[in-house]
Amino acid sequence: MKTKIKNIAKTATIAVSSAVLGFALFLGLGATYATWEAPDGEIEGGKFMNLLKSILAEEPVWSQDGTLISDKAVKKARTIVDVNDDNIIYAENGNVIIRLGSQAQTTPSSGSLTAKLNSNTPDSQIIVGGSSNVKIASFDFDANTENADIEDLTVEFTVPAEAPSNSTNAIDSITLYYNDGTPVLKNDGSVATVANVTDGLASLTGLNLIIDSASDTTIDVYATINDVTNSADTAKSNMQFATKLSFANGEYNITGVTSGVSYSSITTDGASNNTATGNTMYIFTNKVVATKSIGADTTLGAGWKDTLKVQFTKNTGEAYLKALSIDINKTTSIGSSFGVCELKLVNNNFDTIASIDAGTGAALTGTQNFTVGTCATGTCAQSDLVNLRDVISEDEVYTVEAKIEGINESGNCDGSAASFGDDDEITFRVAINGNEPNTSDDYITWQDYGTNGQDGVAIKWIDLGNSSTTEIVNSLEM
Repeated sequence: MKTKIKNIAKTATIAVSSAVLGFALFLGLGATYATWEAPDGEIEGGKFMNLLKSILAEEPVWSQDGTLISDKAVKKARTIVDVNDDNIIYAENGNVIIRLGSQAQTTPSSGSLTAKLNSNTPDSQIIVGGSSNVKIASFDFDANTENADIEDLTVEFTVPAEAPSNSTNAIDSITLYYNDGTPVLKNDGSVATVANVTDGLASLTGLNLIIDSASDTTIDVYATINDVTNSADTAKSNMQFATKLSFANGEYNITGVTSGVSYSSITTDGASNNTATGNTMYIFTNKVVATKSIGADTTLGAGWKDTLKVQFTKNTGEAYLKALSIDINKTTSIGSSFGVCELKLVNNNFDTIASIDAGTGAALTGTQNFTVGTCATGTCAQSDLVNLRDVISEDEVYTVEAKIEGINESGNCDGSAASFGDDDEITFRVAINGNEPNTSDDYITWQDYGTNGQDGVAIKWIDLGNSSTTEIVNSLEM
């Protein structure tokens, strides 16, 4: 709402500058203000205009939008001068003439910067030795009050207690990128890359990294991983590390672009000036993926059934199957009498590499665990009996076979004929693709090659990356 100016007997602040300083104001870089005491009495019409004209006679006056207030502009405003809710006096043509009170623009004494882990930072994953440019963490920067200039930044790598203590030897180099895939540059125009990780720290210096106060900036950290070899200072199977930014003393150099003030403290979502840590990355020679294969039985009946087929693929070299678990769940009708009394795990060569037998005990249900090389009856046939593992051939399909027989009233296998109802169903399930290894979320244990086929490490994890698949399931129905 505009109000006509009358009887103003207070100090008015007039934006005053030379032509050069006025041009600086036009660019938004700053302003010089002079204070003028308004005369008593009514200030409108000629008296007000005479005041402005007297100011203009001394120096040009610039409006807040950078427009020069000329004597001609004052004449256009001779009949009316209004003030809006922000206490800014306008001439009739819309140019700002006078701002009452304190100056509208000040130079900040100091801004601030917040750094935190991005919500879309990569999940834990298996990274194959020798991989290049793999994203390992993402961080958000939020500059407050003014833009922030990050010249030096330190990326820190932490090693879990259960991992080899020298796990950072797996890292060959790291590079910073904006989240649109553009590399962060240094002041000399080179890409922001560092190859030396010392005591778990990678120091990037001379960065040309400006954090805009208008919106968050997301920075991604990418790593190139060394090959898994016998060398003492390179990658080994099961090396693990997680990534965070370190803002300890001397590990960063960040200043406000406008104020020039060096930031002595960074606000973070972690403790002790450290951002929260990203997810753990795991280094192996190979990566094994398991998916559902076609060809399993879907009709429920007595005798041996191919209840589930699982296909394994690997990216390179030899890998080995060590163990596999399976969930068995059945739904029965009134009067039905059947159960799983024996299980076999069979490889591509139709060799039984593990088996479980209920004998005359309770039918097999719930979670059942195959250990390669362990057979309840007979001798297991496998490609590597000494190491209790089966060599996974290219695109090998393993089959879970189940013997379905009748059971007595106690639920025990007794060799009787099985009977079924129309609504009977039995489901076989293998859990995969958990958030991290060696948990109940994964049912398959495999071993990578390592450096020589003997020093690989077993891991209970089928890592499918961003896939939402968490199980391999097949059902047999009447």
